[in-house]
Amino acid sequence: IEAAKSSNNCAVPPFVGDLPIAENKEVLSIWKDYKSGEDCSNQRRETQQVIDDLPDEVRAMVFGRLPSFLNGASTDVKKMFRAIMYNRTLNYDLKKQELSKLAEEILSKKQLAEF
Repeated sequence: IEAAKSSNNCAVPPFVGDLPIAENKEVLSIWKDYKSGEDCSNQRRETQQVIDDLPDEVRAMVFGRLPSFLNGASTDVKKMFRAIMYNRTLNYDLKKQELSKLAEEILSKKQLAEF
């Protein structure tokens, strides 16, 4: 959203498809009546509020930061989690399911407790 503020392009954010279903619908609703060329500061502010209200782990998944439970993980383990997190063909619910499955298979007990 910050990058969008520095440009004159106003539109539904490109990450909207990566959001959980409820937040996806909320952001689409925010932008539904927007007309190209109009001021979009209200839409940007409301969208930012939706993002700010996301739990940390969801925000990390949507915007690409690795969650803290992976801080001590090997490079290979981090790569496996990144492959799921950055997979644009999976929606949020499928990513969550795949990440949970992977976590059960490869994380240590300590990491799994933090997961």
